[in-house]
Order: sequence, then structure tokens, then C-alpha cells
Amino acid sequence: MPIYVYRCEQCSKTFEHLVPMSANSATARCPHCGTGDARKQLASFATLDRGTSGRSAPTCAPAGG
Repeated sequence: MPIYVYRCEQCSKTFEHLVPMSANSATARCPHCGTGDARKQLASFATLDRGTSGRSAPTCAPAGG
């Protein structure tokens, strides 16, 4: 199950939510205020860059949202 980041339209809090692949992940219920008006956000993520040295160096994707 992927983890999605949501932002509540009512209280402006952000939270993470596990969503089954078969479920609609566009909206979720806010655990802070209880409204069902939370919207999925773009989230940043980290990858490993093995480059020419062969060593792994963490790199971060640009933040979205």
C-alpha cells in the first residue's frame, strides 16, 4: 500500500495516510478535525545516486505541493 500525503482544506494540517491501490486516493478524512475535505499533495522523496564513484549518496527530489 502506498503512503500519500494529504492537506486538510478546513484546518490546513498535513498528514500521511496508507491507501490500498484499489481505493480512490484523491480525498481522505482529516484525523485532526474529522472533515472529509483533505486533498492529496505531491510529496518529495529521496533516491540513491550511485554516480561514477560507486558510492551511494542520498539525493532529494524537489518539494512539491
